[in-house]
Amino acid sequence: MNESSPKSIGKRRGISLMRGNRGFFLLAVSLLCSCTEFTRLELPAPAPAPSEVALGVHSVSLSMVLTRTSTPLTQNGATLGVYRLAAGGYDFQGPVAFEYDAVNGQWDYRAGETPIYLTDAQAQVCALSPYDAAFTDLSALPLQAGEYTQSADLCYSGIVEGVDKDSPGVDFADLSRAYSQITFSLLKDPSYPGDGVVSSIGFEGEQVYPSANLTVVPAPVLYHYPETERGFTASDLALTATAEGVSRSFLLIPVTPLDSPITVSFTIDGVRYESRITPGVNPFANFTSLTAGTNYKFSIIIAQGAELTINNVTVTDWEDHEVITGFEPLPD
Repeated sequence: MNESSPKSIGKRRGISLMRGNRGFFLLAVSLLCSCTEFTRLELPAPAPAPSEVALGVHSVSLSMVLTRTSTPLTQNGATLGVYRLAAGGYDFQGPVAFEYDAVNGQWDYRAGETPIYLTDAQAQVCALSPYDAAFTDLSALPLQAGEYTQSADLCYSGIVEGVDKDSPGVDFADLSRAYSQITFSLLKDPSYPGDGVVSSIGFEGEQVYPSANLTVVPAPVLYHYPETERGFTASDLALTATAEGVSRSFLLIPVTPLDSPITVSFTIDGVRYESRITPGVNPFANFTSLTAGTNYKFSIIIAQGAELTINNVTVTDWEDHEVITGFEPLPD
């Protein structure tokens, strides 16, 4: 057959098309395999579950003793020292500082703090407020009686259990106060000729302790009193009684029951005055203890030609303050 004939040309074209189709088919299969392999490589492997998660603080509240209620601790900049106890396979860690951010409404680790990490094991944690780096021994927390300041107003939580990496958030509810509080409201009567400058207030008595150690862990909570030291004096008060009245509060070491007298001394305009409080005896029949978390309010009138006497007491829940202005007369 003539190769240049139409039939021969057609046969060659058919062979050519078959070869072309086979090449196209092989190219398509190759591309398909390449795409399949590429897609398989792009599938991410499942992320492993974290072995540790940082503990977080959801909320903190303070216990009210008399009303048996609680109040949230949400003051901006409030601090909390959190402790992970040596239990459940964990090492002791603490105090770790948290601060409250009122803008965002949350507790955060203080900048630079090493977080408390949790694993599958259940941890035990507790907290103190305010944060104090010196409070490393929960079995012997140092207490010091004296003029009230917020930085000295120690509160502590109970032990919170069952905290782990799957449940890392903690609510520290009903923190207890470590101290009892006494508040004096002083009013200068118009008959008094002096300036009414109160430079010091002292407390004396067999059950008035200047300091103590507090055990919060291990339970139960215990106060350890000094063997011999008694009484304390708050000096340099820079407190001036006025016709409108002014108040000053003091932190005292709790004692229950209180069955010995307390002698309170006031240095006013350079003159020392004393008054005795006898617990459980009128007019102090309702003053029978220095209970932690309780505020005992006494009113005093400074007058010309009259003894400085403390006539009554009211017992209330704790009040957060440094100085209260305004005289609060007590009922007869």
